[in-house]
Amino acid sequence: MKVNPTSSIHQFKKSSIRILVSSMVTLASPIFADTALAETPVRSAEVKKVYKIKSGALDHALTTFASQSGVVLAFDPALTQRKQTSGLDGSYSLQQGFDALLHGYDLAVVPGEGNVYRLIKMARKDVEFDGTLPEVVVTEAVNTPSENDSTKYLQKKASSTSRIPLTIKESPMTVTVVSKKLMDEFAVRDLSDAVKGVASVTMDNKNGGRQPALRSRGFLLDDTSAFMVDGQPLHALLDQPMELMERVEVLRGPSGVQYGRGRGSGIINLIRKRPTEENFVSIKASGGSWDYKQLQLDAGGRVADNENLGYRINISKEDSNTFRDDVYLQKDVVGLVLDAKITDDLKLTLLADYVNRDTPWDLGQQWINGKPAPGLSRRTYDFLPWTKMNTSNSTLGYEVDWKLNDNWKVKHLYTFQDYNTDRHISGRSGFNALTGNFTPTESRGVTDGKNHSFILDLLGDNTLLGMRHRTVLGYHHVDLSLETRSSNNITYTGVTNNIYNPISVPRRPLTMSAFESTTDSVFKGLYAEDYIGVLPDLNLMLGVRYDKFEERTATAAAVPVRDARKNDKVTPRVGLVYTPIDEITLYGSYMRGFEPGARAALTVATGIPALNAGELFDPQESEQYEVGIKTNLLEDKLALNFALYDLTRSNQVFTDLVARRFTLIGEQRTKGFETELIGQVTPEWSISASYAYLDSETVEGAANIKGKNLNLAPRHSTRLWTSYTFNHGMLKNLSLYGGMFQQSDSYGDAANTFTVEGYTRFDAGASYAHQLGSNKAIWRLNVDNITDKVYYMGNNQASMLPGTPRNARLSLEVLF
Repeated sequence: MKVNPTSSIHQFKKSSIRILVSSMVTLASPIFADTALAETPVRSAEVKKVYKIKSGALDHALTTFASQSGVVLAFDPALTQRKQTSGLDGSYSLQQGFDALLHGYDLAVVPGEGNVYRLIKMARKDVEFDGTLPEVVVTEAVNTPSENDSTKYLQKKASSTSRIPLTIKESPMTVTVVSKKLMDEFAVRDLSDAVKGVASVTMDNKNGGRQPALRSRGFLLDDTSAFMVDGQPLHALLDQPMELMERVEVLRGPSGVQYGRGRGSGIINLIRKRPTEENFVSIKASGGSWDYKQLQLDAGGRVADNENLGYRINISKEDSNTFRDDVYLQKDVVGLVLDAKITDDLKLTLLADYVNRDTPWDLGQQWINGKPAPGLSRRTYDFLPWTKMNTSNSTLGYEVDWKLNDNWKVKHLYTFQDYNTDRHISGRSGFNALTGNFTPTESRGVTDGKNHSFILDLLGDNTLLGMRHRTVLGYHHVDLSLETRSSNNITYTGVTNNIYNPISVPRRPLTMSAFESTTDSVFKGLYAEDYIGVLPDLNLMLGVRYDKFEERTATAAAVPVRDARKNDKVTPRVGLVYTPIDEITLYGSYMRGFEPGARAALTVATGIPALNAGELFDPQESEQYEVGIKTNLLEDKLALNFALYDLTRSNQVFTDLVARRFTLIGEQRTKGFETELIGQVTPEWSISASYAYLDSETVEGAANIKGKNLNLAPRHSTRLWTSYTFNHGMLKNLSLYGGMFQQSDSYGDAANTFTVEGYTRFDAGASYAHQLGSNKAIWRLNVDNITDKVYYMGNNQASMLPGTPRNARLSLEVLF
């Protein structure tokens, strides 16, 4: 048996602290926290103390922690052999510290005689089932009290805020992490489901059935640069495969230093499920309204007889109809993650996934004079029934984590993406508002894309001139190649269709171009960032990035017209973080971002050619000032955050349907505030609530839009979700949850010519966990839009998509 040396610790509280936290909105009332003066020593098991124990071998970390805590720990070395821990960095009690170091293992520390504690192995099969699935502990970042716990609403870390490992509290930015627990309760099917609880993120449309189009702080999240997977940009992520994801991180504002190009509205970073420390197999079957059917397999663990090799496999198949006539979804998803702990300091991770998706082309419904067409059912689908969107995406990649010494490590990521999009598009021409008649149009475009993304980071944690410096020096390289073939746009001359009574029409042949247009783009970025501990309670963040962009294009012709362009840009970031007491953090930041100049698209709307197609525009730039407060309440189980921001974007491309041209808007601006309350109020009751106030304006632009509000930018947005789990009595293992999603009216276009009415929608659900033979099972029932509220999304009167009516889904998950 190993026994560490003993020492004694006597810790005194020498002052009283009374904390008054007042939210600037009504999500929470003033909250007080008291700490009483201690006149006599307290037992070390009850006192919290700050520890900094580096990740590494479990036995060494346990011994170090016990010694620093003044207790004796006895254990059999075989229990900790070849086991690793992520260490400690924060304030812990004795029990919290041991639990954090042992998280993910069937081990526990129990008190013995006097000041002696023993490490024992727990038998999982003898532990009473408490109704929750065993925690899925990833090997990349073991969950500890200072980090993330997937079974809770409140998450403590987010990798999106910086390439330096920081907690959310340490970051001078606003980020929301949607945990696995919330995603399970939402019964997430696509990304819009996952982020529905974030007030500052609103839905635009469904991009013709391609994927949710989302807005953050009033601006569109561009699908070519705003969506990441594990911090890697995937170009035109056409269907975010939520079946493969453990959590979602929603970062607001420009992120030029971390990610380079971007429109400045924010980043959504999807975090993959990773290999687990314990072996498990989960099978889940789901069904619901409109013949919704889905079957999922999730399995992970360590390879038999070799704990250094881990795996995670996810397979999903969905075959469903929707509330829209003739609209369906067929989707296949496969994901594989393997990791190998080559040495204590070197780990290799291999990644592969495949997504294939089929759905009809659905732009929504035609409005008349800024209102839904009178008497038109939300179900009615009037596009040509054979037009559809097929997308397939294959991703391969690897990650290398190499610890050089106690102060430096290297992180290297590489991803290859191969995707194909076949868009068979239907539209309406010559719409008659009096009769509802129109002439159908049809076109087709096929795009093949290949995307290589390479990231190399050198991460340091050092002390210089008495100050702690957490630094990153990095290089990012993206090589994107696109090949596109398109058809002529045909009008079904002589055929009359009607939005109220669509008819089947004979299919006409499309002629695809014999030549391909090509686009080859290269993005290169060098960046450096330093998080400096100026004082124990004051940190300064300084970052800068240099990006260079090159693009070569060739038109689809026997003798192609070739063109080339170049941009480069320096983007800085400055942040100040002040923590006067553990429960409160104040921060301020200044950030910038840029997007390489866009090209005018071929059409301003479906079937309407752009008169300046192919025109090259100046780079788009963004700039944001933000100040805020982050508070931790109820012993760090509940967080109340507030942010005030001013975001400006310049050189935005505007679609002028009247002039049939794309033009640049000089400047658009949004300013407002957000507040969020998330976490555990009691062990049974959790809450996630947020409110966003947004004031938007086109500051400079064409006469018909200058001074107008941004389209689809509601002034008020409120989200509330809460759950209660019964831990005792007859209802033990039953969870009830539900929420409200509200947003005010917004304008449907940049010229503010029509209004999209606001709405309030209610969702609810329940889950029940129980033993199923020797296995564990969870039933989940979700009912969305309980009151069957009628609402719409969209930014064009010709493409307003009805919100989903009341619907129900039931699932059974069995864990083996």
